[in-house]
Amino acid sequence: MSKIAVSILGIDCPGVVYLVSSTLSSLKCNIEEISQTILKGQFAAIFIAEKPDEMTEDKVHSELVKAIDARNMSLSVIVRPLDENAVYHGEPGEPFVITVDGEDGLNVVAAFTRIFAESKVNIENMKAIMPELPDDRPGAKRRALQVFEVSLPLSIDRSALRRTLEDKAGEMGLRVSMQHRDIFEAVHRVQSI
Repeated sequence: MSKIAVSILGIDCPGVVYLVSSTLSSLKCNIEEISQTILKGQFAAIFIAEKPDEMTEDKVHSELVKAIDARNMSLSVIVRPLDENAVYHGEPGEPFVITVDGEDGLNVVAAFTRIFAESKVNIENMKAIMPELPDDRPGAKRRALQVFEVSLPLSIDRSALRRTLEDKAGEMGLRVSMQHRDIFEAVHRVQSI
């Protein structure tokens, strides 16, 4: 058995995960992990599956495309071998959540991800939220919120990183927050009454 990564991208509709999972199952591919999301009606997912050695990536791809076409879904498919040794093995780190919010601008995401890249901070998950503006507010500025789940290398100077992030946020008229993920989750956990 060998592993594959299957990426699906396109217009969301009911049944996409079922279609992909049932097609993989029919090919004797065992799904081990799935991550999927929907943004503005666009579906994106990654399936990690174990496949029989005799099953080629091309065969998996062609069967998925055939199944998608039969349902008239508008989806793209990429199937590639998964080399579990070819993953990022950076310095061990600790999980932090960094939020940036304020007025939306052209360079907001790029400005902060540049700081992460230069500091060898790996982004493990990210969400950017830009709510729609009501039509009755002429001249209103769009607000934006970016939430970065990152792994801070153990050797990084957290105070220096925090200052760099705060300086960039101040320069751009934004607010930034940096918290250990455990603290962030404890603060944002919804408690039953």
